[in-house]
Amino acid sequence: MAPTGEGTQTKGETLDLLLATHFPNSVVGEGGAGPTAAHHATCVDWRVAAGIITHHRVEWALDSSAPYKSPGMVGIFLALPQEGREILLPHLVRIFRACLAIGYVPVSWRQVKVVFIPKPSKSSYCGPRDFRPISLTSFLLKTMERLVDRFLRDEILVLRPLHLNQHAYQAGKSVETALHQLVVRAEKALDQQDIALGIFLDTEGAFDNTSYDSMCSALTRHGVDHTITRWIRATLEGQLATAALGDVSRSVAVSRGCPQGGVLSPLLWCLVVNELLVRLNEGSVYAQGYADDICLLAVGKFPSIISGLIQWALHTVELWHGGLGLSVNPNKTRLVAFTRKRKLMGFFEPHPFGKTLQCSMSVKYLGVILDSCLTWKEHVDAKVKKAQNLMWVCRRACGVTWGLRPRAVHWLYVAIIRPSVTFASLVWWPGCQTASAKRKLSRVQRLACLGITAAMRTTATNAVEALICLPPLDLVVQSEARSAAHRLWSLGCWSYLHPNRGHSNILIQLQQSDPIFNMGVNVMRPVYNSEPQNRVIMLMREDWTKATSAPPAVKGLAWYTDGSKMREGTGAGVYGQSVGQRLSFSLGRNATVFQAEIYAILACAHEVQSQNRLERYVSAPTVWRP
Repeated sequence: MAPTGEGTQTKGETLDLLLATHFPNSVVGEGGAGPTAAHHATCVDWRVAAGIITHHRVEWALDSSAPYKSPGMVGIFLALPQEGREILLPHLVRIFRACLAIGYVPVSWRQVKVVFIPKPSKSSYCGPRDFRPISLTSFLLKTMERLVDRFLRDEILVLRPLHLNQHAYQAGKSVETALHQLVVRAEKALDQQDIALGIFLDTEGAFDNTSYDSMCSALTRHGVDHTITRWIRATLEGQLATAALGDVSRSVAVSRGCPQGGVLSPLLWCLVVNELLVRLNEGSVYAQGYADDICLLAVGKFPSIISGLIQWALHTVELWHGGLGLSVNPNKTRLVAFTRKRKLMGFFEPHPFGKTLQCSMSVKYLGVILDSCLTWKEHVDAKVKKAQNLMWVCRRACGVTWGLRPRAVHWLYVAIIRPSVTFASLVWWPGCQTASAKRKLSRVQRLACLGITAAMRTTATNAVEALICLPPLDLVVQSEARSAAHRLWSLGCWSYLHPNRGHSNILIQLQQSDPIFNMGVNVMRPVYNSEPQNRVIMLMREDWTKATSAPPAVKGLAWYTDGSKMREGTGAGVYGQSVGQRLSFSLGRNATVFQAEIYAILACAHEVQSQNRLERYVSAPTVWRP
């Protein structure tokens, strides 16, 4: 449906409307901006290109994607270079280095296939904003983007990291960390009888409307080399986006924005919005971002002062967006006062973007409904209603004597419906402690139990749950919250701003229940070693069974690792056959066999590295015995 309210009549009009909405200021047709001119490469440019693009890194980038992922306009799958890497790898390294050094992107790489997919949880799909444009580019361009993205994250952002309050597209951060940092501040304000005034903003078309100059300026502020910035600009300029609907296709030359679905696009937006987060947090306002969703929170005792702080923050946001040609969607902007006070004397409503904001009683932020007193009643009701609707959809596919088998219905509930209820339970688990909330959650699980077992309606819920080994849903919510709290604590993302109250109390309860929860978890941030000094050969079971009296012949050093668990405890061992070295480690009573195996491999690697040996070594998960 067009902005005038009239619907499109033909496929061509539909494509024109979608492309004009998601690719603003674009030129219709195949003329476009033309190919980006190549620059004369200097010695510095070639040195930068050689440092970023190596044989090992290109091989890693090729293996980082699925072989049969959707291809671009050319229609060639990534499986081709993956299978023929021995022949193509040297040529790809030379091509990638040349493109980066001269700041040029081939014309065929800039041909983008656009697919419009519907956004989830929409009541209707009549408008162009109800769809998201996904850009499918050449696998060669994506491979090179992945190399540059890895370099920026491992080298540039280590020296000049993004703001701590940016929770999107960051290793170790997620929706849970963003909600935890926000809710813990609101809970503290409620307990101290303060007022926490929150503004929730959404940048309209953030990925579609960001200018090329703003992205390049953000790269320069973070100290990115000019060679890399020039090449990134070349990937953005001159893109030709083509969309098809049936037998009709349309093409436009893109003039701004970063493609949704591109490897570098999330990082580029985070670099752009990082300047706004820095400005806001330098004042007395807490600001956090999750991609294009920005939250502002001002805490204090006097409504007039808090209103002034929020008005200053909104004025800063408006100036920043106006300077970059962006805008905030006023229909998605919400104002919520987290307080138990009924009257806020001296409070005045802010006036951002030429519109007066009315104070709301609740807001939906990152999939969670936050009410003004954080009772979570409205969120529990919404989750129960959504789960019941999903359950009734599944129930239509089964009956007492027909339809899906009980195992299939059980899987649908455990894998799809129940996770939708427990999403982000870390922050809202206190809301399921009341008797009314437990009854509502029990009704959802009762529907699932009756669908799985086809039992009579008069069957007790507890009996059916025990029969199919389903714990009560409120206990599952708490279990997921404990798991998330322990994971955030292990990754160093836990906030001790308000430790013993509100939802943060679950971590104290967990760690006091058993000393094992004071240990870390296996979850860790990935560390990429693009230039390994040693080569590790992991022999499979078949390789060992083929050897009758001796292990397979391997050039270099042979090392054996093993881990086991007995009643007395868990241990790991390392044996170096060539050097005659034996190492053993006691890992206590709580470590698993898998953890012992991994620890033995890590200890073996550290031992070889400490000896400054350049030979290749073998690490086997079990000790070979003749």
